[in-house]
Amino acid sequence: MVTRRQILFAAASSPLLPYLGFAASENGRQAARWIVVDRRNSLALESARGFQAALRRTGERFEISESVPACRAELIVLPFATTLLRQQISRLRTQLASGCSVIFESGTSFASHDEKLRQRMMWRQAFDIHADLSPSRPVGGALEYVRYHWPADTQIRHFGEFFPFHLFGAEEIAIYRGRTAAIRQQIGRGELLFLASPLGPILAAEDHQAAELAAGMIQHSMSV
Repeated sequence: MVTRRQILFAAASSPLLPYLGFAASENGRQAARWIVVDRRNSLALESARGFQAALRRTGERFEISESVPACRAELIVLPFATTLLRQQISRLRTQLASGCSVIFESGTSFASHDEKLRQRMMWRQAFDIHADLSPSRPVGGALEYVRYHWPADTQIRHFGEFFPFHLFGAEEIAIYRGRTAAIRQQIGRGELLFLASPLGPILAAEDHQAAELAAGMIQHSMSV
């Protein structure tokens, strides 16, 4: 069932539908920055709008795609990502192996039960990330926050369900209710930033702390 939040997010994302943005020139570059957006997902559209704004603020140019690019990329952002097809997982691992930085924002918050199961399986196949089966939910109408300690010490509002996951050779960069909410993980020559709590929609709402956090992630990714 489509929720009121999803309807509002879809309406707010309408300017994104033509995918007008900064096009990354390949002239003189060996790799580009990409935002990979699922057009069918209104939450992914809203999150992508936030990450576009974050990239623009840092002066970075980017391309927008519906799938993980086959050409070599420097940075790939997957906003509110749901299940990737096997080919997409293969491309993502190839990109990481070649030195690409990937910001993967989990899309489990408003997924169906079956979709949650598929996403957890995809996390394990793509990144060897093992999520708990029991999600955490915000209590009542109280505001709850994810506490980041990298790349900035800040708190970002959390909404929707949250699936904590286990650390296997990764660095914890954020916690929620004492559980791991985001990690940095070296994969091949590249680096994965995996966010279990949505950041893009908070960016789209022009939250100053979220903007500072995203800028730090992007600048770090450019230096990997």
